[in-house]
Amino acid sequence: MNLSNWLMQTFYKHCIDMYNVDRKDDLGDRETDMPFYLALQEIWRGRGRFLLFSMVIALITVLVLFVAALAEGLGSGNREYLEKLNADLIVHQSNVDLSVGASRLGVDRLSEIRRVPGVQAIGSIGMASTAAPRVASRGLA
Repeated sequence: MNLSNWLMQTFYKHCIDMYNVDRKDDLGDRETDMPFYLALQEIWRGRGRFLLFSMVIALITVLVLFVAALAEGLGSGNREYLEKLNADLIVHQSNVDLSVGASRLGVDRLSEIRRVPGVQAIGSIGMASTAAPRVASRGLA
């Protein structure tokens, strides 16, 4: 007899003793314990389905946590990049929601900034994004 069968038989004997009409003791209230007993019986009968649902929920949880950690790491990397710049002031466009990569300043705006009193030097922050080129597939016949 394996452990799971022994546990189920022991639990079943306990439930039979608990719901015995002739015996009245403080093992539990029948109205509150019966749904728990029925739920455990349903889980035991469909343990494959229950295991599958549990694994799907666990996988979704792990994926959500992975994406959240990835987003947090990328966000902190961008923040650290801007913090480590040796700059007193960063100028960007007003309508880009503080996105450095989307901000584009023209040459005329840079010359205006250069003429502001106290500005010693100006420079641009380079952002690059790449994409892999699409290779045409060759059909092998």
